[in-house]
Amino acid sequence: MKIVLSKSDRFDLSYEASYRYCELSGVRIQTLDDHRIPRHCPHLIKVVTEIGVNADYNLPKVGFEVVEITSNKYIIYVGNNKEQVLTPDCQEIYWTVT
Repeated sequence: MKIVLSKSDRFDLSYEASYRYCELSGVRIQTLDDHRIPRHCPHLIKVVTEIGVNADYNLPKVGFEVVEITSNKYIIYVGNNKEQVLTPDCQEIYWTVT
């Protein structure tokens, strides 16, 4: 499965990317909250792929990346000043068992 990650610690779509997302998804621009878009949304992936670094609202524009993961479950977190992803098969997760 593909998901979108920010190369910085913030995920904000540019105006151009927001309008394109709404065009593809049918969401009204007045109701769009880009922080609530599932990162695996095919429309979001298409927008980021089409627009590239200009899909990023933040300055400096570092952009987003589309990454492939092997699971249908994921957690996005910020580490080292950029978004990263954890999946159940990651070795970095230490589960507490009671």
